[in-house]
Amino acid sequence: MEVNSKRHFILYAKHHYVEGDLMEDLKHITGDYCMIFPEQMDNCDIYQVVLGVFLDIIPHDRLNYYLQDMFKPRFEEGKGFAYFDDNCPIERAIKNMISALGQLPIIDADGNKLLELGVPDPEILPLKNPEKWATGKFKN
Repeated sequence: MEVNSKRHFILYAKHHYVEGDLMEDLKHITGDYCMIFPEQMDNCDIYQVVLGVFLDIIPHDRLNYYLQDMFKPRFEEGKGFAYFDDNCPIERAIKNMISALGQLPIIDADGNKLLELGVPDPEILPLKNPEKWATGKFKN
């Protein structure tokens, strides 16, 4: 199985990288994916790339579920229901898409690999458990 070119988005979503500020972290992953300097990425660029990755990787039979979840009203104590729980819907949408990528199964019930993720790259972001990857004995 070929290593998935979008693997770093999934590895980040599955917490294999040290997590800092979401948008800053995604600048590095998106910059690597697009082969440009992270400083050249803005939030709209990140949104477009993450959306493309999300739509390409999420199984089509699950898209409806994730899209409905992203845009359903949220209840906030004392404020009632609101469609966006913050002032930045782009960042919220990105956070939801990354969360959905983190829920992707990598291995099916029979133990077959569904996605080949390879290993995280410490040149993109620091690794969460570098010793785990150094041994060569790991499971994504």
